Amino acid sequence: MQPFLKQTANIRPVNVNDKVEFGSDTGPFIMAGLPGINMQQDSPDYKYTHHSAADALEAVKPEVLTQDATLMALTAFWIADRPDRLAKPWPAEKTARVLRQQNQYDLLKAFNLWPFGDKGKSKDGSNDNQ
Repeated sequence: MQPFLKQTANIRPVNVNDKVEFGSDTGPFIMAGLPGINMQQDSPDYKYTHHSAADALEAVKPEVLTQDATLMALTAFWIADRPDRLAKPWPAEKTARVLRQQNQYDLLKAFNLWPFGDKGKSKDGSNDNQ
């Protein structure tokens, strides 16, 4: 993603990391062993307004919406137009291991969303990367 980010730096700086943020937008991709790309919003109010009564059209900041929509469209185009695949699906064992290492197991298990059984456990049987 670094070459792409250099091309879009004039819109807004964007950081990339491998942190798993499991949510309704990314979860199904992650569970299938695919990258769950999460475009971070540039708004300190987002955590208070997202999916709440305050999440109304009147609260939208046009300049932020324009930047976010532009970055999302360019990202989708960049990924789709690549001559090679961005990523291949991970096997279930690796997906489970990464989710456990990034402390997603307990939440997914609690919501009955963990399909991997005992896959991905560390050699000592723990669920995390401790």
